Amino acid sequence: MYTKYTFLKARHESPPQSVDESMTKFKGRSRLKQYLPLKLIKRGIKVWTRCDSLIGIECQSTSPDQLKTC
Repeated sequence: MYTKYTFLKARHESPPQSVDESMTKFKGRSRLKQYLPLKLIKRGIKVWTRCDSLIGIECQSTSPDQLKTC
């Protein structure tokens, strides 16, 4: 966790950024688990990630349970 925040503070973000939707594979029980039959990962938790368009790395990730608390 500390490494992630240190990396984000040291890195200069470029203006072109995108918000992408991705699926994290999860086999346990959770209310957040979704089933998408046409995707490569069919069962899991959907997360939204903020990505840098120039370098192609993930800057920040948000799960649905974090969105409910905001």
